[in-house]
Amino acid sequence: MIETVYVADVPATRVAGPVSVVVTTVLALPWQPPQVVPPLVRPFSFAELDGPDALERALGAEKSAAVVAKLRACTESVHRSIENRHDDLYLDPGEAQALFVSRYRAMPGKARDYMSFVHTEMYPVMKQAQENGTFSGLEVLTSVQGGEPGIITLNMYYANFAPLDGPPPIAKTLGPQGTAAFLAKGAGLISQLEQRILKRVPELSF
Repeated sequence: MIETVYVADVPATRVAGPVSVVVTTVLALPWQPPQVVPPLVRPFSFAELDGPDALERALGAEKSAAVVAKLRACTESVHRSIENRHDDLYLDPGEAQALFVSRYRAMPGKARDYMSFVHTEMYPVMKQAQENGTFSGLEVLTSVQGGEPGIITLNMYYANFAPLDGPPPIAKTLGPQGTAAFLAKGAGLISQLEQRILKRVPELSF
């Protein structure tokens, strides 16, 4: 499993500095094989690519090369992309264990309208849901580099998986009529691409 190799990597990335929360896929629609996703949450500059990466800075060239070789031996594919996290829409999830990921494509010419909808309609409800204990936190990401333009990702965090058996935070907070009105306001702005359920790997996260 990839997790085994990342255990060797974690001390090095701790030294290197980025915040990393490692999650592994539990369920995905459309189906995907199990994945380990270690997102690094920090400011990024392309100038960093001109020098050694974080692993090499922490371990040195020789030890870094050995770790990279182990990673490659058990990795089928790697995709790297840069996404912008909208901090004005961020609700800190703490150490939530379950993550429900929804990826959407903005309809042509509607990306700005959808983000306005998230700001004015969705975020206040999600903030109330967090205060009510319905879920743990929220991240809103938009694609920048390495991905399709106009992709918007909503990461909804939960303390555990049990709340996923019930209604989503919007429905639980607004009730049937309020939810219907909410959905009507957002109609025609996005199309859904995929949904995934991920599990936090606490021993690899810091």
